[in-house]
Amino acid sequence: MLRWTNWLSRHPFTVKITGSSPVRSTHKFNIMLEQLLEYFEEEEFLKADGFDEAVIGVEEPSMRLIYSVTKCLEILVTNEEMSLEEAIEYFDFNVRGAYVGDKTPIWCEDGFM
Repeated sequence: MLRWTNWLSRHPFTVKITGSSPVRSTHKFNIMLEQLLEYFEEEEFLKADGFDEAVIGVEEPSMRLIYSVTKCLEILVTNEEMSLEEAIEYFDFNVRGAYVGDKTPIWCEDGFM
């Protein structure tokens, strides 16, 4: 198990998770993430803690999780009680700006607020 923590972040990236026995965070897993883990049970993924509900897919050649930026911002605004401006600044600096290796998640710009 690997753990990488962005020291500025309250939402660290954690663990390579594999198939049917993922290490689950305390946050609610979303159905998309559960389905991906089941379908790609032999693969390893790097996920961002606190953003499980924002997973929208996987990029198959690299096996990197794809997250909805809009959903990530909604999670920060709702769960962390940030303003939209605070959430954007926090996300850009602490989440999107973090490179954690070949399995760094992909951040999909799927909406404009």
